[in-house]
Amino acid sequence: MKKWLRDGDGLLQGHIRGSEEIFGPAAGLVHSQALIQMQVGSNTPLGIIAFGSRNPDMFHHDQAIDHVGFLAEVVERCIRLWLQIPV
Repeated sequence: MKKWLRDGDGLLQGHIRGSEEIFGPAAGLVHSQALIQMQVGSNTPLGIIAFGSRNPDMFHHDQAIDHVGFLAEVVERCIRLWLQIPV
């Protein structure tokens, strides 16, 4: 997890080449990314939600991460409900 997120819970980067470990065969199309740590439940492994863009200026380190973080929280809750995982 720290390999991609460094010291925080999220990372916004522009003008990059996407990682094949995250984006698979589409990695070459990714030129900016938003990576957010996810914790679906207290007994589940950590995960990452990754948004990639072809636009190198879509995500960058000067942007606020709160909107992408909120979306990650919504996805966490949806997964938790879908899998019936207690908080």
